[in-house]
Amino acid sequence: MDEAGNSSHRWTVVLGSTLRALRSWPAAIGAPLVQTLDLAMSVSDPARIVMTLAAPDLLDARLAHPALSLGRVLREPADRGTACSLFLALRYIQAADPDALIVVLPADHFVHPPRAFSARVIAALEAARRIHRMVILGVAPTTLETPHGWILPGSPMARVSQLEVRRVEVCIDQPGRDLATLMRDTGGLWSTLILAAPLERLWASGRRCLPEVLAALDSFSDVAGTPLEQSWLEATYDRLPHRSIASHFLHRLGEELAVAELEEVSWCDWDCSRRILDALHEAGDLPLTAGP
Repeated sequence: MDEAGNSSHRWTVVLGSTLRALRSWPAAIGAPLVQTLDLAMSVSDPARIVMTLAAPDLLDARLAHPALSLGRVLREPADRGTACSLFLALRYIQAADPDALIVVLPADHFVHPPRAFSARVIAALEAARRIHRMVILGVAPTTLETPHGWILPGSPMARVSQLEVRRVEVCIDQPGRDLATLMRDTGGLWSTLILAAPLERLWASGRRCLPEVLAALDSFSDVAGTPLEQSWLEATYDRLPHRSIASHFLHRLGEELAVAELEEVSWCDWDCSRRILDALHEAGDLPLTAGP
């Protein structure tokens, strides 16, 4: 058996709703999405990639990619936050494969080199399977930017290949500068929001931390893939609260969450033009649009 168990149970959730931050730079949308889908296909079979999109206006030629026709795209009628996007995708997967192992990839990230990144994601998934916890990837901070979530690693729990997984001592979203300085000086990591976990663990944690979201999404499996799917989504999203993974989920997990540092891989969150330029400068010549 390969790392992360049977690869036929490996699923990837691509959070396409995170692309909304790039609307002010539409030419840049294709690059991170195409790379994210390529990364997803290096982890999971294309048929086991589920992508959520909370911005239908982004569904145009810039997003053209072979994976979109092979996996599943769930079109959310409104932006209700990354946590709602995630658990909608998980409800779909749960009906198809209750034993699924899940990787969560925001669509607006850039990593380099991609092969090393994929190896570490698969190692994180194997660690998550062994310790039956969620494993989040963290990166060493390069600045004191406070919009990032921060994680303070604790004692070691497991090692898979070159990836060491540690307990989480502190998980905080967007601290002030003084607290961010303290986190940096004591070994804190930026949270990437890249998660690896057994579906069962994610769902159980969601039921504890976000019961109102899971209750609202529970019957989605009854209509998924039928003519009723979109009307069900519209009615449900009308009353669904806005919940984000960073602000409403991660910091509530306690011992259910572990962290692994993403080493020897460059990572950035493309949520502003400066980061896009920095990432392109670091990686060299990278096309900004999808397609030939």
